[in-house]
Amino acid sequence: MGSRTTRCSSPFIEREASVLFPGARQAIERMAARGLIAGGADILLVETDGPSAALIGAALTVQGHEVQAVGSQAEALEAAVGVALVLIDVLPGANAAVELCRALRAAEAERGVERPVPILAIAGADDVDERIALL
Repeated sequence: MGSRTTRCSSPFIEREASVLFPGARQAIERMAARGLIAGGADILLVETDGPSAALIGAALTVQGHEVQAVGSQAEALEAAVGVALVLIDVLPGANAAVELCRALRAAEAERGVERPVPILAIAGADDVDERIALL
């Protein structure tokens, strides 16, 4: 899929994205209000579906964030250095989001990162065990 920076291209996309993804938008607003991430932060979006990545990216750029979207675990591990937040949407495969979270934390530990980057997973999983593991 490749890495790409997402920008809003029309008022229609901005409006629709804000309506379609209010949970992610609200969670990020709460994180910013608590000082966990800065307003206008660089966000890494891990999403395998291009149209969904564009909509989620549009919703976040409306808030002033710079969004870099990637479509695989390998790309996410490479791009996660220096971002303020990793936002993971539905990934194909059993426990793929959990595996990515573990890999991100292991990579941070290997680099000696003092303050791990916050990870926000948009849980589309019906599996209760996977939801608990994401916590």
